[in-house]
Amino acid sequence: MEIVLLLCISYVPVFQSFLGTEPLNAHDWIRLVCIPIPLILIDELRKESKNK
Repeated sequence: MEIVLLLCISYVPVFQSFLGTEPLNAHDWIRLVCIPIPLILIDELRKESKNK
């Protein structure tokens, strides 16, 4: 549901004009997908070492 809301905010013209947003380009999408992966891995490693 949150993803749908974020897509509406970025791509629906009514929301764009009201909130002052614009569509994301391919470079932005790549960054949004790639940055969280190492953070999740680091957090999982931290949890694993804490449980030992």
